[in-house]
Amino acid sequence: MSSVLEQRALKWIPLALAAAVTLAGCARDGYYHDRNLDYTEAAPAPPLVLPETRNTQRYQDAMPVPQIALQGSQLDEPAEIEPPQPLAIGGGLEPEYVERRQVGDQSWLVVAADPGTVWPQ
Repeated sequence: MSSVLEQRALKWIPLALAAAVTLAGCARDGYYHDRNLDYTEAAPAPPLVLPETRNTQRYQDAMPVPQIALQGSQLDEPAEIEPPQPLAIGGGLEPEYVERRQVGDQSWLVVAADPGTVWPQ
């Protein structure tokens, strides 16, 4: 008699698994929750307050975002923004620094100046 009960119980296992899988994918507003609206409706969090025993210099932003000043009274007006200036190549070198480097048959000079000022010379 126990084998008959086991066979009846085993018949319902695929149905129970299918129902569990189907219901596990359901959430509010469809199968998957769209988190795009969560970000637009989120309020800014208060700044982190560290205990006085902590060194605040260690916990500063690695890449702070600068505040911008709006030039126009409306956001639709075009703003005049200066393009970034190119970085100086060799800017960390001493002003009179010149070094000859060689790899195999190729050799070159490393000069502490911008290519635009060195090339015409």
